[in-house]
Amino acid sequence: MLQAADSLRPLALELADSLGRRLDTVAAHLGRLDSALSDPLSVRVIAQPSDPWPTVAAVVSALVLVAVTVFYQRKALHLQEDLNSVQAAANELVEKHERERIDREAEAAATRRQAVDARISAIAYALQRQLETWLEEPLEQAPSVPRAARAIVDWFRIGDERADRALKYLTEQWARPRMSAAHSGAAEDRIQQLVSMAPEASPDVAGAVRRACVEFYQGTGLVNRSIVDFKVRKVIEASHRLGAGIGALGRCESALEPAIGAELRTTRELFVRVDAVLVKEEEDEPVR
Repeated sequence: MLQAADSLRPLALELADSLGRRLDTVAAHLGRLDSALSDPLSVRVIAQPSDPWPTVAAVVSALVLVAVTVFYQRKALHLQEDLNSVQAAANELVEKHERERIDREAEAAATRRQAVDARISAIAYALQRQLETWLEEPLEQAPSVPRAARAIVDWFRIGDERADRALKYLTEQWARPRMSAAHSGAAEDRIQQLVSMAPEASPDVAGAVRRACVEFYQGTGLVNRSIVDFKVRKVIEASHRLGAGIGALGRCESALEPAIGAELRTTRELFVRVDAVLVKEEEDEPVR
């Protein structure tokens, strides 16, 4: 037994020595691993893979992925450029249609204004002629109604005895008949028609209508008040209101001028010249 134990002792020593070396190697590896974990910058590649093909395959796959990404990015860029071109063309088409619509509406509005101006012109001409006949009506002792009204005011101011008779004549023979429904009613209908069409008329025509409307109602109101004043024998007030009312009606007649179209003004001037020629011929004709 002792002899057998002695023969196994060298083998045990060799195994213990081999095991100690392996433990030292493991401890060294563990030390390096610990230092690597504590300091990532000190990591070193310990061993390289023996088979290179997985690395090559990974590199090739990455290159293919990059190529595919670049391809689709360029394709997406071209598609975005095409979309921008289509959007720009669509916006331009929309703007073109919008401009055409605005032009059509402006043309239609201009046509409507021309039509309204033409209707206003005809009514304004008729109203102007009516006021003209009121104010230019011949009187027995005065060349015109406005001059007669001014003369009456002057006569009352200086105490002329003709003032009362002239005021009575002008009130009864001119003011009352002209303010009756047969005369002033027709004129008021015309002025109301003009006012109702003014919002759709051109600015100059609409302004003329509004000014004429103010003067018309001011004038007729003053003339009607003068009739009441004369009735209660407030002759001074009656003469002043009558003169002011006649003046307002004259301004109404003048205010209508811009609302009358050029064709009607030309026709009116032609008739005025013809009338002047006829009057002159009648004056020059010898009495038989």
